Amino acid sequence: GIGRGSISLGPMMIINPFTDQFVLAASASGGVTGASAISSVVARSYLSKQSLKAAIAAPRVHHSGAPDVTYFEPNLNKDVVSYLVNLGHNVAATPRIGLVNIAYCSGGLPGGPETCSIRTDPRGHGLALNAAELAN
Repeated sequence: GIGRGSISLGPMMIINPFTDQFVLAASASGGVTGASAISSVVARSYLSKQSLKAAIAAPRVHHSGAPDVTYFEPNLNKDVVSYLVNLGHNVAATPRIGLVNIAYCSGGLPGGPETCSIRTDPRGHGLALNAAELAN
């Protein structure tokens, strides 16, 4: 089926090169939209310091070049959609853009396990559990 080939899962890992500590691991599925999804979540959480919960739930945008369409999730702010249209983008809503699972330890591992958070994408089918859910 669509999105089930060898390129349908995209991994990402971040290691602090100065301390050799693990910082982040993420994977995304969804074919070509997986790259946009994982980039969005990592940029929001790791670079912008947004909480993992907010970063993974945020609406996503994807453009792969061909077809020349910018896809967006329905809950994207209407002002952003209008802005894209004003820039000349052909836009189309799509139910979801990729699925992401992420583990992020802002304090690094093994040194700061209390700074770790794990999230599964709420866009999924509810079949995954994260560590916090298993503890309850």
